[in-house]
Amino acid sequence: MVSFGRPLTSLAISRKHEAVHVAQYERWGPFMLPAYFLSSCYVYFTGKRFYRDNPFEREAYDQDGGEHDK
Repeated sequence: MVSFGRPLTSLAISRKHEAVHVAQYERWGPFMLPAYFLSSCYVYFTGKRFYRDNPFEREAYDQDGGEHDK
């Protein structure tokens, strides 16, 4: 896995979160990006937040211990 970022503190903060996305991509393969986009559309059109309520993001925030309800 390779994550690019600057400064190094940003990488330390986001490393676990991005590792979850890498694992998601390993599970979903080429369907990951369309599934992510369609999930965002679905949650948006059901009155939720496009990014924060996306199930892929919720999983990543849950796994890294970050807040997904902000």
